[in-house]
Amino acid sequence: MWSLPAAVQQFATKAAIDVLPTRANLLRWKVACDSACPLCGVKETLHHVLNNCKHLLDNGAYKWRHDSVLQQIVECLEIRHPASKITADLPGIFFETGRRESKLMCCAAVCEAIGHKSTQGSAANRR
Repeated sequence: MWSLPAAVQQFATKAAIDVLPTRANLLRWKVACDSACPLCGVKETLHHVLNNCKHLLDNGAYKWRHDSVLQQIVECLEIRHPASKITADLPGIFFETGRRESKLMCCAAVCEAIGHKSTQGSAANRR
């Protein structure tokens, strides 16, 4: 974790101890009058913001974040292991068939050259 940029370290640390400025925390700190999420009206906790806001879920924000992070992982693996076969549930990534797919495939980002096995199917169920 210490090799990550300082801003990422700071965010991760604050998230781990639940001191990010969510509306629930702002209310607890007496900085806000209301803990409701402005998008859906549910209490805005850290869990709600990062994983559970129905408005963000319905509008694809979590999918976008998932795909963006996964794309960064794939790019890093491609640089560090150029001879590896990378699989990911992203459009345009090579799959075990060796051809590019235009639709989302269900498998976790893995690098088979370093000993990880593909888990096709299970990633889509968790997503």
